Amino acid sequence: MKLKPFNLQDLPISHPFFIAHLYDRVLVGREGEAAFSKLEEAVEQDNVLEVHLFNEGVEVYAARIDDHLVEYETLQPLNPSDKQVVERVYKLERLARPYNKLRVKEYIDFDENHLAYVKQTILCSLEIDKGKEA
Repeated sequence: MKLKPFNLQDLPISHPFFIAHLYDRVLVGREGEAAFSKLEEAVEQDNVLEVHLFNEGVEVYAARIDDHLVEYETLQPLNPSDKQVVERVYKLERLARPYNKLRVKEYIDFDENHLAYVKQTILCSLEIDKGKEA
């Protein structure tokens, strides 16, 4: 697994959603929103423990190792048949407002005994259920 120093301005992803765990709070949002400015400030102040940046195409994950934020190898969707991709939607707590859903894709594979397992999970999007905004 390749690790490299994390640089928020040099990401292989456009207009990402993000979930960031800071020392004092969790930030959730999308590039272009006010929360993204807070993420940029937290990265500058070296206050980020881990961050997921994602969209329909890729997921970038960075975590703190030995007092440095490092970026793991970018996750890209696998190419299994549609029958081997499970899409799940998870309900988010109020702290993620206005978002209240997280959509992920699980890529299924089979071992030597033909038992299914999740080979890879990729975060896809944050969503707003209009009927549940309040």
